[in-house]
Amino acid sequence: MAHGVGTVCGPSFTAGGITRSRWTCHVVTWLPAIPADYFTVETWNLRRLHVLFFMELGRRRILSFGVTANPNQVWVSQQIRDLSWRLEDLGMPARFLICDHDKKFPFAIEHILAAEGVRVIRTPLQTPVANCFAERLVGSVRWECLDWPIILGRRHLEPVLSEYANHYNRARPHRALRLHVPDGERSAVQAAGEVRCSPRLGGARSLLKPDTVPINASHTLEWAALRRN
Repeated sequence: MAHGVGTVCGPSFTAGGITRSRWTCHVVTWLPAIPADYFTVETWNLRRLHVLFFMELGRRRILSFGVTANPNQVWVSQQIRDLSWRLEDLGMPARFLICDHDKKFPFAIEHILAAEGVRVIRTPLQTPVANCFAERLVGSVRWECLDWPIILGRRHLEPVLSEYANHYNRARPHRALRLHVPDGERSAVQAAGEVRCSPRLGGARSLLKPDTVPINASHTLEWAALRRN
């Protein structure tokens, strides 16, 4: 594999006389990786805010959102340091950080992460599919959250993204995790009894729980509902 990263491959297959390894076997190698990317948000007065995010590939967990109107090298370097401290607090091993060649990812971040034993892997030019997990998260954030409210500014956007990250990590089931949530395992839910609905993000999302469980109880029985009409 490119960039000197080893692979853990399963059975291969032959197509057109060429033996190829299955794509799924390569994903195993990238599990201790942190995909990172930017997206932009327009405010009510047409100002553009830049959002930098990091996610854990193995559990599909959102690690952090950073919001700024000026993503310069000083700001990005501080976000990288904050990421390193968060990984240390979580006891989360990471070997790679996957990002593109955007100038908003300065080469200075490679020196910061090298001290933590993390290697920066830059995807090929104009190949967003190479960082597909980050691109998919951008879509989820827009479809499920940012397409609904009118953002007033940075101080408004930060708590909105914080609440969405909490919903995404603790209440939103993921197919890749067999309908578990990124922050823990899901217990079996009894298909009986009353269900309590708690709105999230001003009603854009809903949180459903069995009525027998207090609304502030453990999130092991949480379910993410589709957007209400």
